[in-house]
Amino acid sequence: MDTFHPQSPNAISYFTVAINIISGLGIEVAIHGLVSVCTRLLDPKKRELKVYIIAALLITCNISAIVYIALGLYLQYVAGPSTCRIAGFVNNLTSHILNISFDSVVLSKCYYITNRNKYTLFCIALVFTNRIGWCIADLIRSYAFWDDTYALCLYFQDPNTGLGYNTADIINDAFATITALIVTYLRFSVSSKFIQSMMIRTIVRSILVIAASGWVLYVSLNSTDIVWYYIAWNTQIYVLVRMINLDVLLDSGKIKADTDSAKLDNIVFLE
Repeated sequence: MDTFHPQSPNAISYFTVAINIISGLGIEVAIHGLVSVCTRLLDPKKRELKVYIIAALLITCNISAIVYIALGLYLQYVAGPSTCRIAGFVNNLTSHILNISFDSVVLSKCYYITNRNKYTLFCIALVFTNRIGWCIADLIRSYAFWDDTYALCLYFQDPNTGLGYNTADIINDAFATITALIVTYLRFSVSSKFIQSMMIRTIVRSILVIAASGWVLYVSLNSTDIVWYYIAWNTQIYVLVRMINLDVLLDSGKIKADTDSAKLDNIVFLE
């Protein structure tokens, strides 16, 4: 994996439609999620601090997704020699902010569902620090540059940092999901339809997120076509914002009476 190069004009015309559709869907979901989160926060009902922490992370995730997609389109269609490098850096930064905020949400839910277990917190600190380290390394090693031959803003993705931060994202989500599912199985009644639904949604979410990260990793390691770069990254962004907003966009407030509501105060954050 080195520099991403453009494809032939005929190929680009078809891929451009796909990129624009995926970008539009991502922005639509992010805006919808933002409105939904803000609307719920305006409710005068008193909430615990953890609710506001999760809400702040959701807002950060959605805003960074919108900025990332918008900058991606800017780099593809508008950027010139003087703006290419700085716009590419900001685009890469917002991508990391999005992924880190997503990881923060799932890891926070994992922490709360284990009843703030200190060993869980220690493991979260380790995997999260690993992700931050790869973020810093990638911001230093990967960059956008202007290519006079193609008259386009191209992107160089460092192979080591690309592998590192994508693997770190997969580790974070897998750890949070496996831990949460184990704790849910041990602490709650799996006969509850609500718990069953929540566990299924958690597994599906994890599979989709890991698959999206895996595809980005594959494209980074095996393709030098810039259109595949945009398709893979925008698809990942769409999956992330769709999954992170799943519980906001779907009303999970209807809880069966056979579920322990005292314990559920923590488990609802898993979804």
